[in-house]
Amino acid sequence: MPEPQSNALGDEASPQNPEAAPRADGIPLTPLFSLAAYTYYALMLPMFARPFIAREFALDDASMSFIEGLASFGALGTFWLTRRADRHGRRSAILTTTIFATAASVASGLAPTVVLFMIAGTALRACIVALQMVLSVALSEEARDEHRARLQSWFGLIAAIGGAIPIILSGVLENTPGGWRWLYAIAALPLLALPFVRRSLPETRRFTYAQSLGTTEISRARDLFAPRYRRRSIALLAAGTLRPIGLVALGSWAYYHAVENLGLPASQVTWIFMGAGLSMLGNPLGAWMANRFGRRPTLVINVAATLVFGVAYFWIPGGRGLMTYLGLGFTFAAFTFGIQAFGVANRLLDSECFPTHLRATYTGANAMAEAIGNMTSYLILSLLLAWIGDFPIAITLLAGTTILASIPIFLSGAPETRGLTLEEASQ
Repeated sequence: MPEPQSNALGDEASPQNPEAAPRADGIPLTPLFSLAAYTYYALMLPMFARPFIAREFALDDASMSFIEGLASFGALGTFWLTRRADRHGRRSAILTTTIFATAASVASGLAPTVVLFMIAGTALRACIVALQMVLSVALSEEARDEHRARLQSWFGLIAAIGGAIPIILSGVLENTPGGWRWLYAIAALPLLALPFVRRSLPETRRFTYAQSLGTTEISRARDLFAPRYRRRSIALLAAGTLRPIGLVALGSWAYYHAVENLGLPASQVTWIFMGAGLSMLGNPLGAWMANRFGRRPTLVINVAATLVFGVAYFWIPGGRGLMTYLGLGFTFAAFTFGIQAFGVANRLLDSECFPTHLRATYTGANAMAEAIGNMTSYLILSLLLAWIGDFPIAITLLAGTTILASIPIFLSGAPETRGLTLEEASQ
């Protein structure tokens, strides 16, 4: 059954209204962007709390990597939640995942043992990733076609600001007993804003229209592999499994490496990461590149740049005073710049390659692919560290092989969707 054509912010053509007039009163952006900032705060928590968690529970590098790998099983919950978004609506999924996420945040902060912390952290990750993906889908569905890349860049920019908060707090709470637990307690605060979100957040018009046609009711997850979508699904999911193996190795261990392996004070490392704030400009650059050159080249170019600078970060020598800090600051800023630019193209493709009744389902399947990549990254890195015993060499081997292998796989099946409506791109 064909999807409706869209000409405006949330407006869709229908048999009664084939040329919907432009509107500017779709889903309000404030709750979407506010929750986007919250998701990145929660997703960044493990990275900056990890050194303090390791100390409290007396865990070594390999043990922390193993625990993080097991937490990736939360993607099963992510897939279930995003699937609900395609059956019952974006609004319902956003409210549900926010409630579950805040409860899991409290449980993580109160966990008395590493096992209970791992269980709560797994639930938190499942809810937060699902929330992030449904928010991105809702934003794309409400955006005018010509503004989609720009709004996705704003999504990434505001989310990155939320991701900077745990950087600041981890430095402030470094010497506070149990300070990392307060980081998780803060992640429960969005529960207070839930009444506002519930009042101000309507359902997207694209989902409402698809629901009226009956496509949401009859859709199945296996439809992702129907002949029309099979090639792009396989290519995108395969690349989405390989790529995170390297990106997680590079990104999630950067703070830990500086604090534990180079022996730098957490408060000073915090300033290194805060200095990389200009990397958020990667979002508008990614939007410009996606509109000017296309989604595919934007993704490939920035993933390659991310690999180069991410690997370089781990080869900056310690004990060189200011040169160490400048080297870490520059390479980390360039790494995160590439991540931000890549993220715009990636979110665009996630929302543009599939129709409304499969859009969130694909993001959930992609979350499972990423989770497999995350889990594989932590577990393989754990083995490499036990075998090689050298952090930079292990990181370089793991990131280089997986990220480079993902590029030709991605190009083999990902369509170019620049300049197309959501409906044209999905067909």
